[in-house]
Formats: sequence, C-alpha cells, structure tokens
Amino acid sequence: MAALGDTSAPGVNGLIQQFTAITGATESVGKHMLEACNNNLEMAVTMFLDGGGIAEEPSTSSSSAASSSRAPPSE
Repeated sequence: MAALGDTSAPGVNGLIQQFTAITGATESVGKHMLEACNNNLEMAVTMFLDGGGIAEEPSTSSSSAASSSRAPPSE
C-alpha cells in the first residue's frame, strides 16, 4: 500500500492530470501542489486558485520586460 503523499502511487498521475485540466497549470505545479496537500485534489485546486500556487518558471516573453523598461513620460 502506498503511503500518503507517495507520488509513485498509480492514482497520483490521474490527480495531476485533473489538477492541470481544472487550473491550466503545468504538471510540475500540479505535482507540487498535490504533494503539499497530501494528494487532496480539492484542497490543491482551492489553494492554487486562491493565489497559493507555486510560481511558474520565468517566461522568455518580452512583454513583461518591455512594460517595466519604459522610460517615464517627459513633461
């Protein structure tokens, strides 16, 4: 029998897939959130949606960098 929090249990992959389908998060984030919540899907989804989610790795898009590097308006 798998111990609680054991991510090698067969049902965990299903939980990760459900988590990612509901939240749109990556499998890595799903795995970490489920581990933090002892594989309680409802708790993990609620925590993620309430802003307790794990930050994704920084993206390589320049949209966020462009908005923060604008020069202040000249008067």
